[in-house]
Amino acid sequence: MTKAVKARVLFAVLSCAPMGRSKEQFRQYADAGDVEALWEYYQQAIKTRPDIKRGVESSGEISFEMLKPAMEAIYGLPTKP
Repeated sequence: MTKAVKARVLFAVLSCAPMGRSKEQFRQYADAGDVEALWEYYQQAIKTRPDIKRGVESSGEISFEMLKPAMEAIYGLPTKP
């Protein structure tokens, strides 16, 4: 898997959750194939807004935190140039 493909797959998984204002930033990282930036932005999104997690999950939607096992599995896949 190339970094470009991995970034697109990570973005596709994240698309299962409401992204709000962060969607465009995630899309830019995915379009650029920047896996590391996308991953760091995802990690920061989880850390900085626990109130969003509660709101999303209480409304019956999928939160970023719920996607973490899938995101980690994809992020851990080997890449080739």
